[in-house]
Amino acid sequence: MTRVRPTARILLLDESGHVLLFRTHWSNRVAEPRWLTPGGGVDEGETVHQAAVRELFEETGLVVEDLGEPVWRVRLQLPAGHRFDETDATYFVHRTTRFDVSREHWMPDEHDDILDIRWFTRAELKDPAEVFDAEDVAAILDAVLGPEETAQS
Repeated sequence: MTRVRPTARILLLDESGHVLLFRTHWSNRVAEPRWLTPGGGVDEGETVHQAAVRELFEETGLVVEDLGEPVWRVRLQLPAGHRFDETDATYFVHRTTRFDVSREHWMPDEHDDILDIRWFTRAELKDPAEVFDAEDVAAILDAVLGPEETAQS
């Protein structure tokens, strides 16, 4: 039986259209660190929207009450070593003024797993020198915002 983890992900864009990503290694369970969107698992009794709002606060310190409707959903295979086989990821878009991410509400494993935080331009999301998560943020943004659009706050 396939073990599926429902997750809420946030495409967090600043006033210039840069998207916030975390470089993570999942406690050495993934061979190579990679960049991915803020977000995480949906807790029991939580809606995917509630999970997105909670995860955004825990991972960035940003308080948001309403992220609107989801903009994307994808089911992906998780790397070997994860306790789930797949993720069923639901994405929300939120535009904000660029800010410094707060680590104050990170879970203990996030202090270990998150190696770096960076705001990427849309072009930088296609840099072959960087390792990005299989979620393919560049393709999702192209589908949701259009290939050339930049976000406005």
